[in-house]
Amino acid sequence: VEIEKGILEEECSNLLKDFFRNLRKKQKDE
Repeated sequence: VEIEKGILEEECSNLLKDFFRNLRKKQKDE
C-alpha cells in the first residue's frame, strides 16, 4: 500500500507541475 501511495503522490506532483507550467504559458500569451 505504501508503494502505491508514493506512486500516486508522484503522479499528482507531476500533474501539478504541468498544470502550473500551462498556467504560466497562458499568462504570458495574454
